[in-house]
Amino acid sequence: MEPSFGIEFEFDLILKNGRRIRDVAPRARRFVYGWDYQDDHTCAVELRSPVFRDLDHAVSEIERQFNYWCDVFQDVAPYPYSINGRSLGMHIHIGLPNRCLRYHEVDVVGKSVANVYPFLAALQCQPVPSERILRSAYLRPLWAYDYEITDDDHYAEINFNAIGTVEFRIFDANVPQVALVNAWIMREIAKVMLEDRNLDVHVNRERYRHDRNMAVRYGLKALNILNYLQMIKNMIGNVAIPSYPFVRELLYLAVKYRMNAWDIMRAVTQSLGTREFEYFRVMFRNPKDFMSNVMAVINNSMHDVVDERCKQIILDAFENSRNLDTLDDLIALARTFAPEVPSIYVIPFHSKNLPSRSYVKRCIDLHYYRVCRINEVDNTPYDDVASRIHYLMRHHGDGFVNVLSPEDVINRPERFYVFVVPDPDNRREVVLGCIAVRMSTGEISSLVVDRRYRRLGIAKILIKTVMQVFDLHYRNSSRPILHGYVKKKNEPMINLLRSMGFVIEPFNQDVYRFRVAVKGSD
Repeated sequence: MEPSFGIEFEFDLILKNGRRIRDVAPRARRFVYGWDYQDDHTCAVELRSPVFRDLDHAVSEIERQFNYWCDVFQDVAPYPYSINGRSLGMHIHIGLPNRCLRYHEVDVVGKSVANVYPFLAALQCQPVPSERILRSAYLRPLWAYDYEITDDDHYAEINFNAIGTVEFRIFDANVPQVALVNAWIMREIAKVMLEDRNLDVHVNRERYRHDRNMAVRYGLKALNILNYLQMIKNMIGNVAIPSYPFVRELLYLAVKYRMNAWDIMRAVTQSLGTREFEYFRVMFRNPKDFMSNVMAVINNSMHDVVDERCKQIILDAFENSRNLDTLDDLIALARTFAPEVPSIYVIPFHSKNLPSRSYVKRCIDLHYYRVCRINEVDNTPYDDVASRIHYLMRHHGDGFVNVLSPEDVINRPERFYVFVVPDPDNRREVVLGCIAVRMSTGEISSLVVDRRYRRLGIAKILIKTVMQVFDLHYRNSSRPILHGYVKKKNEPMINLLRSMGFVIEPFNQDVYRFRVAVKGSD
């Protein structure tokens, strides 16, 4: 039986003058027969599609619905991008047209798609990095459920929906063309997986977690695209790519240039000023095309100011993507243009857009900070915190600390404590320093503070915290001596330790050993 699919469209509204409407807009819930709406306070409008039998049906219905909608609302366009803290999603459901999926079917389809989910998410990601995927309370990653497809939480990024479908929630709201590319790929996977009911599919957890985080932060350029295309081919074979221009153009753009629809929209509309209104109206009214829609917006502009390289990319994708007849053609393109190892310099998310030194000093003066374990940082997965610690060791350790990988930070026996302050907009906590202690031996290690915030007392606060935790841990039992090692060249650290009452002793020609003074012997 051929799988079916459906799409939930969430969007805000944009007027001709560029003003965006974010409030819930009941009057804009206009739809043709077969469509429906849903109350949702996170967007201005949410429209739900009928069940699509195939890609042709989906294109026809989307064209019918949004031409009607745009005819009713001449001065408004859908605005499907999550900027300024918005959380607009585009949820895609895969199911069967005449019955609910069974749990085993949901499990097989969901896990099969999960293995290529980072690539699909990067195709639809907007903006880059995706604020919604990284921070939204309405989207929870697979590892929160031990990589099982749950029916208990509607907000799981892959879930067994109450209507009997497998729901894929990771996708950011976008123009319809992008969702249809992803829906086509997922439907092809489901078609194969549902034919063999004895399949037992496993998710590559390590790759999934790493690639998902990279994809939503850095987009397609952070992924091994060739590897993902080969994984898709291994599941569905060398299938023909639909002849719709938008499918071939968006895949061509992704493979050759590591760009998605957001990159094109941003390049074009920023060049043309306030033409987002025209851009989104033409995209929703004509879902069969992508690049011809872009060129129509450019050609209708009074100003020829679009960057020449952007124009070349648009023209190249428009003319040459039509040669992509099969998945093998796309893989051949990837072998030519998509390096297997992405060559980007990655600054972890938590090392960008840090607050000013004066703001941090004010937080310390007002005691508006915390020292906590790595799994206790607000609104941040602990592996992101581990990545930040690795970054601090590597770039701010000045050669005085051993550099640990994020995995070592998580798995080693030391307890890591981090110094955090809220960022100025209060949406996350920022890690500015860290310290580690091995409770069984009393050894302090890995003390490092971001050099932009040194001499504010952060290192002293971290050491005092470890001393307090250590005292509390051994309050009713004998304890090892709290100690550590410091290089003789690290004079600021030596001076700090002496000021806090630590005993400094020679260890070898390059290193001192420091320890807490023991009453009665020092």
